[in-house]
Amino acid sequence: MQGIAQKILENPGRYSVQELQQGVQHGIIPAYIAVPLIQEKVQQQKQMMLAQTMQQPQVQGQPPIAAQVMGEAQGLESMPTNLPQNYAGGGIVAFADNPDQPVREGMPSTYETPYDRMNRQNREREEADLQDRMERTV
Repeated sequence: MQGIAQKILENPGRYSVQELQQGVQHGIIPAYIAVPLIQEKVQQQKQMMLAQTMQQPQVQGQPPIAAQVMGEAQGLESMPTNLPQNYAGGGIVAFADNPDQPVREGMPSTYETPYDRMNRQNREREEADLQDRMERTV
């Protein structure tokens, strides 16, 4: 590992951001060497893009310079993860058009949270107290 790290430090301009990212991901390049270089290269790319866009006149319908720079910047979000990427689409909304689903829209929930239970018990106590008071006054 020391050999590749030395080569990178001697000539950092030779390696692209993607090559450095892949080297870190595969364990070939230590992160403490590659990450500062990646940050520096991304910053240089941003500055170059900003300089180019400043030289060009703003074209109608083109997004502002800041939006372009932010859209083209690469960060942690662009690095691959080991998390699954193929989730079922739609989430809870996906159940809306399924006629065979066990729960229908507008059905009361049978699950009672502790907060709901406390409110129900308080309401029942208040109703019982009110009923007792009304019976005593009659």
